[in-house]
Amino acid sequence: MPIVLIIVAGILFIAQRGYRRHILRRVSYAFSTGRVLFAQEEPFQLITTLANPTRLFIPYIHTREPLPEGVKLLGDYRLGSAEYGTEARLIHKAYLLPRSAVTCRVSACVEKRGQYIFSHAWLHGGDFLGLSEGMEKAPRNTEIVVYPNPADNANIKPSLDNFLGDISVRRFILHDPMLTTSYREYTGREPLKSISWLHTARLHKPMVKVFDYTAEISVSILVNIDAENEENIERCYALAHTVCKYMEEAKINYDVRCEGWK
Repeated sequence: MPIVLIIVAGILFIAQRGYRRHILRRVSYAFSTGRVLFAQEEPFQLITTLANPTRLFIPYIHTREPLPEGVKLLGDYRLGSAEYGTEARLIHKAYLLPRSAVTCRVSACVEKRGQYIFSHAWLHGGDFLGLSEGMEKAPRNTEIVVYPNPADNANIKPSLDNFLGDISVRRFILHDPMLTTSYREYTGREPLKSISWLHTARLHKPMVKVFDYTAEISVSILVNIDAENEENIERCYALAHTVCKYMEEAKINYDVRCEGWK
């Protein structure tokens, strides 16, 4: 009888070590914020998903997810920070049935514009005897960008209203190669790519396409900041956002280039 107990204890000890060492590596961890761009104080969700693709039961698992400085949680949620120092961390605790998944959602927001990176998380899991706990590092590599709010009472709209000047026809000299209006005879000055071979074969003489003028407007917004005062820097970004918002409302294509970004 003692020999049987020793053998059983040895099997349990070996299984215990193997379970503790390999079970967390089989757990699938995923983290998402839904989107990348957010406005200041706009609510979004921190979505954590744990999946157990194995046939083993995981009686205890919890995630320890550090939060970037400036991320504020909404609702009645207690940060798990006392046990692991002063850094704010999300703590999720659960158990996983064989071939199952658990999803946790926490609402959050950011009050200040900038880039916020969620670098990695830690997975802690208990063994099937409940005697010890293993730990694995799980990469996240997720980032969000919080853009500045538009400037309040910005008196820049009059400067943007007639930015093309007082001209009667708002179009460029460039042709739109996708809009063909008619066809005419080839004079020798047109590029070969404008020849319409279908009409040339039909009329037995070289014919070229006549393109319409393009009416598309595009704008480049240059943000150049040379200031040390934080208030002036934030004001400049707010004005740039106001200009971008005006371009979107006017349905004008634009791109933004920043110099001296902070």
